[in-house]
Formats: sequence, C-alpha cells, structure tokens
Amino acid sequence: MIGALNPKRYRVEHIFDLDEALLRAEIVLAHALVIHAPAPDATLLRRCRTTAQRVTPVIVSPSSDGPLVAAELGGRYVSVPFDVADFKRAVYRAVSRTEDRRQRGRQDTRDSEMRPVQRVLLLTSAQLKGAIMAAVLQDQLGVRCEVATSAAEALAFLQMTVEAVVAEPELLMEDPDGAVVARKLTRRGIPVIPVKQHEELDVAEAGQAAWDIVPQLRRTLTARKPGARQAG
Repeated sequence: MIGALNPKRYRVEHIFDLDEALLRAEIVLAHALVIHAPAPDATLLRRCRTTAQRVTPVIVSPSSDGPLVAAELGGRYVSVPFDVADFKRAVYRAVSRTEDRRQRGRQDTRDSEMRPVQRVLLLTSAQLKGAIMAAVLQDQLGVRCEVATSAAEALAFLQMTVEAVVAEPELLMEDPDGAVVARKLTRRGIPVIPVKQHEELDVAEAGQAAWDIVPQLRRTLTARKPGARQAG
C-alpha cells in the first residue's frame, strides 16, 4: 500500500494482508493503494470496491484480467514485468485522481452546506445495528438520519420534516402505533423504503444492507425538494 501525502511527497507502507491494507488505507487516508495480484478476479473486485471509492487503486498483475479489474475499480493497471518509470507514472496518476476526487468532494460539501440538510428516519428493531446503518447513510448521502426503534418513537420524529423513511415492514404491521405512522406517511406523501429486519443481521450485514439501499434512497431524495413543508 502506498499512502501518498500528495502527488510529489509520499510515504510507503508495505502490508501483506489485503484486509489490513484496506483498513489502513481508510484510516490513514491514503491516496493510492497498490495491489500485487497474480490473478485478480471478482472476489478481489468485491473486497476492494468500497475502499476504491475513496482511495485510487493500482493493480499490478501479469493476468489479462488485470486491466478489467483496474477499470472496474476506477484505478490504474501496471503489467508484469513492469518498467519502473511506468509504475511510478501509474502511482502518481492514482494519487492525482484521488486528490481531484477529494477536492470535488470538499466543494460538494461546501455547496451542500448552503442547502437545507435532508432528514431520513430509520425505523428498526435493533438499535446498535440501526446506528451502524444510520452512520453509513449519513456518510454516503450527506443527510441527517434519525433512528427510531418503535412506531411511537417514529411518531415523535415525524413532528419534524422528514424526506424519506427506511423501515422494517414488520414494525409498522405489528406495533400498535404502526397504523398511525403509516397513515401519516401516506397523507404527507413521504416515501418508505423497506429493509430486512435487522435482528436477523450481524454487524457487517447491517452495514452492507445500508450500502445496498443507498442508490434507491439517493434517487428518492433527489426527486423530493429538500426541506419541503409537510402538513398532517
């Protein structure tokens, strides 16, 4: 793993376990992640996809699949055996790409601070796993995600402006106040995105469940006007 401080000055950390490298890349905010992979495949792609959204990878491999995996991850590819100059060029381009993405992210953050923050309500029976999901949704969507563990709590949050609800359908159907919540959501036209009951998920699966609904929730929030007045 190369943890680049900027395109011209960087320090290198040699890590031989991929999971540790991915974790360290996140922690130290590395600019490039160099992966020596004799046979990059779908498994490598799946394991690296999340980190590649923040850190640009460089795939070093003799395999004909290397360019495809690098392209899927938005990274650079270096063939083996490689020329040192080509390798350095790939790393610097990866570093520059990461820095460009972060600069755009900072600009997007500044722009979003000028708009009302959208609020999402997460209705779940498992408070800890709900907190994990809420953290993922807030990080990926730039929203404020409130967590309710019962329909009664959800009613309290619905006193505020809420653009969307992510809910376990079982809670709305089995909780005595669930029908009241459902009526309010229908009356206000607030979209509801169903999710699997979190008690059946472990911590990692709860995080993945949040990742899985990010695209749908993003489309839902984009279609709604932030901070719209809601009656009822």
